[in-house]
Amino acid sequence: MKWFDRWFAKKVKWAWDNHNQITVGVQTLDTHGAIGPLQARNSYPSKDYVDFKLWFADNGGYIVEFNKYDRFKDRNNSQIYIIPDGLDTLGAELTEIVTQYVISNR
Repeated sequence: MKWFDRWFAKKVKWAWDNHNQITVGVQTLDTHGAIGPLQARNSYPSKDYVDFKLWFADNGGYIVEFNKYDRFKDRNNSQIYIIPDGLDTLGAELTEIVTQYVISNR
C-alpha cells in the first residue's frame, strides 16, 4: 500500500500546486482562490437557453418541464407536460412533446 500512498500524495500535491487553473474540456476556468460555482470566461449567462427536466410522477407516469429564460423580458417561462404511465409510449411521447415545443418557440 506504500505505492498508493506515494501516488495519492503526488496527486494531492499536484492538485494543490495547480488549484488556480482547472481545465474542463476545451475551456480553461480560473478560480482565483474563490469559493463558489465556476464560470467559464467566454460564457454568457444571459444567453437564451432551454432547460429540460423529466421527473417520475408519484402516481405513475412522467412529468416533463421546459424552462426558458427570456433575456429581453427578464423572465423564466415554464411549460409542464404530463405523460401517462407506460414505458412503451415514453419515447414517442417525448419526441412529440420536444418537437411541439421547438416548433412553437422558434
